[in-house]
Amino acid sequence: MKHLYKLSLILVAIATYAFLTYGIERSTGSPGGKTGSPGDNGATCTDCHSGEATQQDGLISSDIPENGFVPGETYTITAEISDDEAELIGFELTAEDNLENKVGDFTITNNTETQFTNSEQAVTHTSDGIEPSGNSNDWSFDWTAPEEPESAVTFYAAFNAANGNGGTSGDDIYTSEMTVQINNVGIAEKESITKMYPNPAKEYLKVEFKQATSREVEILNTQGAVVKSLTSTEEKITIPLQGLKTGVYFLKEGNTSLKRFVVM
Repeated sequence: MKHLYKLSLILVAIATYAFLTYGIERSTGSPGGKTGSPGDNGATCTDCHSGEATQQDGLISSDIPENGFVPGETYTITAEISDDEAELIGFELTAEDNLENKVGDFTITNNTETQFTNSEQAVTHTSDGIEPSGNSNDWSFDWTAPEEPESAVTFYAAFNAANGNGGTSGDDIYTSEMTVQINNVGIAEKESITKMYPNPAKEYLKVEFKQATSREVEILNTQGAVVKSLTSTEEKITIPLQGLKTGVYFLKEGNTSLKRFVVM
């Protein structure tokens, strides 16, 4: 009987510990696949927490221009939410194209408060990233757009504004999404330019074409503005890059060719 009594006490202790820590475990981050996105089958934090998710606009923002993202370019994504009743706030965010494929690459820029989840296809909070400031919390990280996007990209996020009772009841769950288009400057690439080097470039850029003919050559920034232009009849040209700031540019030849390069 004594052995049965001891075993019962052990089982009660284990059950009590599990109950008290269940709500805490998720404070170390989402298990992944809980963003509410189509690719995640609409799953959110409500899979583990009671209640229904509330859709709310404007919880995701970025420095992606209004005319869209440039393929291969890196941008900062921010998830931010306010809740007057929350003691702890967490999130998970991912990016998908119109075919529900996970697209682009995330980079953690604050590993104290954010981390990867879902095989690095999403970002979530850490145990140090759940304390709100006042009634709000925010997280930022980088996202590099795919080199050959198939469509516009939508960022999906789910948020858990928890009441801090250590359990899974009484929390407020929110979802939000943000869609960004492809900047056509970044995908209008054709083949009249056969070679372009060095890339990244510093002092000059050498360009070779299929044939010698009269042509206008322009260098555009990521906003599509012309920052340098010249005319040539040569099959091979050298373009000086003095005056261009470090960053991503596009070499445009007529209305057909567009090539991406980087100035160091």
